[in-house]
Amino acid sequence: MQVPPPFSNTPIQLWQQLPAMGLPVTPRRIEAKIALPPADLQNAVPRWQEPLVIPIYCDPVDEQQTHPPDAFEKAVLAWQNASNEAIFFKRLTQITKDGDGIFISWSDETNPERPYEVGRTTNQTHLNNEQPFIYRSEIVLQCHPRINQHLDVEAQKRQLYATFLHEIGHALGLEHTQDPHSVMFHRSLQNDQFTTEDLAQLHRLYGA
Repeated sequence: MQVPPPFSNTPIQLWQQLPAMGLPVTPRRIEAKIALPPADLQNAVPRWQEPLVIPIYCDPVDEQQTHPPDAFEKAVLAWQNASNEAIFFKRLTQITKDGDGIFISWSDETNPERPYEVGRTTNQTHLNNEQPFIYRSEIVLQCHPRINQHLDVEAQKRQLYATFLHEIGHALGLEHTQDPHSVMFHRSLQNDQFTTEDLAQLHRLYGA
């Protein structure tokens, strides 16, 4: 299996180093939140199952490019590097219905209950040996977040990159933190550097 080239025209070596391997099919059982008792669920945070080669797809906003391609690539590689390459991402060039992986799409619809929302992530899990594992994650990003009305162009670019970081973190299984400087802080609109709390969560899940 050949690794697809990166989105931009600039070659990124880490994408090319992804080993060629298939993904095993794990028989799925019912959703973890239903199958696990609440007491067990508290101590069983869902994560991706080994081998940690996670398919990822980002839907283009238009026919020319992903919006914008460098923010997505940069965020993916940031998480891969932060994991000390315990996690690899396999870029998909097309989406498959009900396939495994992380799928990023865009929306113009504003949530009336959360008007300043910039993105949201939903993870689907299955059980294997009574442990919950993520097999599909759907990220929906706002094309024109209301918060952008108050930001200049450079701040908008930083906000988009920070949003990619934050939502991909959720897709990997990380939860919100209480550190206002953390990428995983619940109002992380400009945080684009991992803190020790972010990395500690990643280490607990993947031994990074």
